[in-house]
Amino acid sequence: MMRNEKPIIAVITALANRYAEKELLDGIISENARNGCVTVAFSVIYNIVESNNDTISEQNVYDFLRSDDISGIILLSESFVEGTIRKKIASILRECHVPIIGIGGEIPEFRSLQLPMLNTDDRADIERLTSHLIEQHGFTDIAFLSGMKESEISETRIEGFVRAMKRHNIEPNMDKVYYGDFWLESGRKLAERYLCGELPYPQ
Repeated sequence: MMRNEKPIIAVITALANRYAEKELLDGIISENARNGCVTVAFSVIYNIVESNNDTISEQNVYDFLRSDDISGIILLSESFVEGTIRKKIASILRECHVPIIGIGGEIPEFRSLQLPMLNTDDRADIERLTSHLIEQHGFTDIAFLSGMKESEISETRIEGFVRAMKRHNIEPNMDKVYYGDFWLESGRKLAERYLCGELPYPQ
């Protein structure tokens, strides 16, 4: 990297043009600019569940995080859906001697970094969404697709779903609670199970 008179803040994400990531980047870039900092975003184009040679090669972009020009790092933790890339980034970040903060939930591969994390209240958010379906649309037969089974965020979101159902005197059917990967592929696979008749449709 070329030397810059202003501090450089690196943002680590995957698929930076996705809606949530774009919104976060817009806010980070604006705030950094107000504070006299330059933002550099590191992102891969392919964000798939299973790694292959192409995706592994693409991940080399994160090696630039070791640059002495970087003054601080922001990790968008939930944007990465594949374990290999999360392990690679965690390994690189252990070598970085600059302040690092995470935005999003605590993902297992990043837990050992002991980063300060900024996150929304997943439990309350899901509880409000579920309550909306019940109160505004009269739905009582609701399926829930969460994230990865080993993720604390997934369980927290399920807790919000269960809490809303019980608060409305509806016994949640845990057979209709599914684990995924926080990404499109798990939603697609669940939809296919409905379409082929393997699962009964919820409301």
